[in-house]
Amino acid sequence: MSDLVPYKTLTPGCDDHLATLYESMAHADIDKPPLTYTLYGGTFNGIASGPQIDATRRFMQSTNVYLEDEFRAGFVLGDEMGVGKTHVIALSLVQTVYEHYITHQRIGRHVVVIPKDTLFKPLSDIVQRIATVLGITLNFLQIKDIYTKTNDTFIVRQTDGIVLVTYNGYGSHVNRLVEWMEPHHTQAIFHDESHHLKNMNSQSTAAASIMMDVFRHARFMYSSGTCASTVKDLYLVGIRTGLWTKSSFQHVSKTLNGRNFFAYISNQLVRNGRYISRLLSIETSAEHIIDHIEMSDESIRVYDTCAELMAKTMRIIRAKISGDEKRMHLTARLYNTSLAFFREMMLFVRLDYIIKTARHHAENNRAVVIAIQSTGESYADKEIQGIANTAMNLINAMKEKYPGDNQWDELNDEWMNLDLPHQSILDIVIDSLGGLDQVADITGRSKYWVRDEMGEWVMKTRNKNKINVDRTDFQEDRKPFAVISRTANEGINLHALYAHSKQRVMILAQQPWSADQEKQLEARVARTGQTSNPIVIHIVNTQLCELTVTGRHASGSRNSSSLTRGNQEISAIGSEMEDVNSMRGVYACIRLIGDLQDRVGLRTQEIRAEMGMSDNEFRLYCDETVERLRIVGALDCIRVDNNKRKFGDDDDEHDASETDKNGAHSVRQFLNRILLLSVKWQQTLYKHLVIQLRRVQETSTHTKPIKPVCKIHTITKLRNDIEFIQVKSINLFSELENKNAKFYMDRANTNACALITFGKVTWRIAPRQCVPSNVPFYGYHQVHVDEARRVWDRGVEVKHILRNILVDEISELKSIVRVDAPLQRLKQMDGTSILGFNIPYRAVDDVKNHYREHTV
Repeated sequence: MSDLVPYKTLTPGCDDHLATLYESMAHADIDKPPLTYTLYGGTFNGIASGPQIDATRRFMQSTNVYLEDEFRAGFVLGDEMGVGKTHVIALSLVQTVYEHYITHQRIGRHVVVIPKDTLFKPLSDIVQRIATVLGITLNFLQIKDIYTKTNDTFIVRQTDGIVLVTYNGYGSHVNRLVEWMEPHHTQAIFHDESHHLKNMNSQSTAAASIMMDVFRHARFMYSSGTCASTVKDLYLVGIRTGLWTKSSFQHVSKTLNGRNFFAYISNQLVRNGRYISRLLSIETSAEHIIDHIEMSDESIRVYDTCAELMAKTMRIIRAKISGDEKRMHLTARLYNTSLAFFREMMLFVRLDYIIKTARHHAENNRAVVIAIQSTGESYADKEIQGIANTAMNLINAMKEKYPGDNQWDELNDEWMNLDLPHQSILDIVIDSLGGLDQVADITGRSKYWVRDEMGEWVMKTRNKNKINVDRTDFQEDRKPFAVISRTANEGINLHALYAHSKQRVMILAQQPWSADQEKQLEARVARTGQTSNPIVIHIVNTQLCELTVTGRHASGSRNSSSLTRGNQEISAIGSEMEDVNSMRGVYACIRLIGDLQDRVGLRTQEIRAEMGMSDNEFRLYCDETVERLRIVGALDCIRVDNNKRKFGDDDDEHDASETDKNGAHSVRQFLNRILLLSVKWQQTLYKHLVIQLRRVQETSTHTKPIKPVCKIHTITKLRNDIEFIQVKSINLFSELENKNAKFYMDRANTNACALITFGKVTWRIAPRQCVPSNVPFYGYHQVHVDEARRVWDRGVEVKHILRNILVDEISELKSIVRVDAPLQRLKQMDGTSILGFNIPYRAVDDVKNHYREHTV
């Protein structure tokens, strides 16, 4: 929490929030538009808190602004889950409706898009309480209420109200909404959990785009605590908030190549008053426990059998599709099927631990939430139920595409005869914990397996409205267990709500694909107002190589942190070692393959010793591993040639850049293939890979051990709030003292440098330089630390930084500079930072002249 500061409420006379909220130091330091908008109805004490009132005022004020005189600016509500975004949505909605009522003497027509219809009532209840304060009556509608259908003709009803619609309904019925609403009026169009608009090819995203085009006077809100992990995720949001246009996005997005750009985007939105992001307080943080588990002998046997059969299936299919004109598409489907299958297997081998741990905590008077990614409902009514259908569906598709080949039936029979459960893993968990009498099923599925009176498994259906009943039973501690899934968890509160509520324990049965998904899950039990801190249990299998999942998770968490905090602190994003979808991972994989192919080199012998193998054991390991990797197609993923190295091979130093997308993709493919190996080989290979990941980290020249700090010398104000800043930057001498550094000076005794070793890399550090090298500058001689200290500050560097330039003007800036103007984050003496573009000295006058305020 070192990069966070307490959020200061701006509206006087409001109720305090239930717990202290925090915002990032980077966002707190930004000069924002003064908050001048006054809400109708005052401060709504007893309903909303000060931070929620602030966010509502910020929304109303920012959406009063028209961009390019064409459409109202949109607003992004980026508060973390559990802060209380629903209250802000409700307040903003009622304010917009009341404003319409004053102007037109009617409430108007408005739309709120929500992930699922079970959340309609919680939102409508809060809205009605707020509307009562203002003395207006609101009418809530569903899609079916705004039109009638006669002989395939839709007739829109002229009915005022607030339509609550799911994202699925939004995509299907956008044309009805367009006909029903009034484009020349100010209306509310809110997207709750707006990360559902990430996929530009989805129907709901297309619907949102249409609504944005048609309703230029509407107040748009995008609410999500996990709004983006890639620039493309922000496509629609960026259009309505003025980051870019539809026509410029493709060009602009090419300039946003680095995680600092997420911070730059969030800073621009905060500076314009169109984004707010507060985080859960320390009081509502959860206790995280990492449990390492080992597989039983039976689980290992089943996994190995499945892995061998999956490898065989993939070999046959790869050979069959090799000459197909659509082989790229078919290959992608093949490996997606493989990955989906092994995701289910990862859950299967955790089954005993999940049940045992859940029972243990229930016996200790705790309420247990088990979080999974997939319910298995998609294969609930297949011929052979269970996770084997993941592969069998693909085999059947191949049989239809390439008929007349007996090997498809043979493969199908082999999969049918596997010793795998025919029920979903979720149903087995529920049955083992006492059935639905003891377990609240909040997954939203309509089909499930249950034992009948004779103990036989039978399929039943359930009403989705049962979710609310089960949730209430769990919240009031009538059921000790609950299960939730990735698709059905949003907006559901399962925290310790009452004074007598049991402490919550969440078991992450499957590692989510992304940090965003994990935050969504954890926020079910960690929320403002809870009466006890929850425990979140992360399960790590020590025998399977799960880096394909944890790597995606780590990479996404960095980008998400940059956006929500406007900064990228390691403390905020977790383990850097697991961020393998980068050039760090590429070099580790290259080194691993090099070890397997060069079994007698000095470096390889060091690896052998670290793995605890004899020469003969290591030779056999290398030979067989190369063959196994070849069979599963892993060697084709990593190219050991044409990879840029900053120094020669013998230097053992690599430029572990974080922005190579092709490299990241190759690592993901390689790690996916490893799952096709047996448990024994995965365990050994994973150990080998971790050694190389650590070595790349230790010898990486990407992360400098000493980073300069700066002090602002002058600030020149240019047009549109752009600032041209001259700073003095230096590597602090104090960072080198007491670290066994050796100091050197030139012959004139006017300049100094130091040699210091961090990890396995020796660095040459001067006042304005930090590079990997084990020799001082030419002609320098060793001196005492006091002599070096005396002249150190003479080496200060002057840098010119352009700050606050708009995102869609970055490409124009680069054309003016005519060379790269890197986006840099410079740390200041007081701990704050400056984020801007480093302008080369020769381009200073050109940049100043171009952005100077023009007077007529």
